Amino acid sequence: MLLLRSRQLYQQLYHKSYCYIANFTMAAAAIGSNGCDVTEATGTASASFSLSSLADELLLRVAEYLPVSDLVRYQGLAKKFRGLDADATVWKRRCEARWEPWPRYRLTRERLAELLLLEEGDNGDNDDGREEQRPHPASLPPRRRFWESRYAETEREASRSELRPSDLHGLRWHLSFVLSGVRGETMSDPVEVAFDPTTSSLLVPGYPPLPYRIVLLGGGDDGRVGLLDSQSSRIRPDLRGDRPFSATHYVEISNFPPHLVSRKRSDAEWLIVNENVVIVSSKR
Repeated sequence: MLLLRSRQLYQQLYHKSYCYIANFTMAAAAIGSNGCDVTEATGTASASFSLSSLADELLLRVAEYLPVSDLVRYQGLAKKFRGLDADATVWKRRCEARWEPWPRYRLTRERLAELLLLEEGDNGDNDDGREEQRPHPASLPPRRRFWESRYAETEREASRSELRPSDLHGLRWHLSFVLSGVRGETMSDPVEVAFDPTTSSLLVPGYPPLPYRIVLLGGGDDGRVGLLDSQSSRIRPDLRGDRPFSATHYVEISNFPPHLVSRKRSDAEWLIVNENVVIVSSKR
């Protein structure tokens, strides 16, 4: 037990030490880039500070403890760092950690293969029409700054709050009914449903096709905005997700009350809700 506690304290001290080094390094690098002497500005160094004076291993270690915004600045300040293989180490680990709570983006073998196929291009034919034997995508070397680019693109995609038809058609969806009884409101078991693009219908097992459309609100739609506010007040807190419902669009399904739209921060999935049903997206 004492040994375990000692290890935990060592790990905490190790982490705090690198966080301190990372913060100092960023401050010193910023000062140095402005032509100032670190001694004059901080009183902690005896010569002008240069990131190039740090060992390669320390440069990479410092990068691991920086917030993403500082990491981008760090790359710009540290010329030596740009020559290291930071993308395959620092940025890939950032992607793995950031995407772990998001099932659709989690870096599984299948997800890695998809990303690398997108990077290489799905070009499987030779000029003579014969199918080319391509290596498994996981064995292809990513280009420089591949993971940094994937991180930025996934951040933009996962934070997008406007539901698109491609989301309705390209993702799996599960619907649960809100049930009321003497013991209060509960949820039915989820059933898989589909938004059919050919008929613009929501297909729910046991029900006829239900026409749907995404309704965008403009500047003159005060009446509809008021309707959404009224509908939102009827939705109980545990059905709301962890972000506010969109005020710019909603999903209209048959003649039912408006279905409000939200993008969950916890797992980056879509939530389509009214007082009667909850429809949640997931990866195909």
